[in-house]
Amino acid sequence: MKTFHYIVKGMVQHVGYRFYVGMRARKLEVSGKVRNLDNGDVEVFVQSDDFKKIDEMEKIIYKGSPFGHVDEVIRDIKDMEEMNDFQMVY
Repeated sequence: MKTFHYIVKGMVQHVGYRFYVGMRARKLEVSGKVRNLDNGDVEVFVQSDDFKKIDEMEKIIYKGSPFGHVDEVIRDIKDMEEMNDFQMVY
């Protein structure tokens, strides 16, 4: 399935970013996951057949949580197996 993949740079760890993105993803009913990377970035995968939901998730990813800030987002598209829900990996 077409999967939107994001690497998010900035003050995005230890500020509730994963929780913020994860809760909004679940509310929008998109699939995927969000996790911290060892270098301080956050990685996000988003799947949905509804491109309006993908656009809304992109806005959320770029905005970030109220307690941090996003400096840069790198986006690409991958072909991955379908995910059934949205996971916040801790």
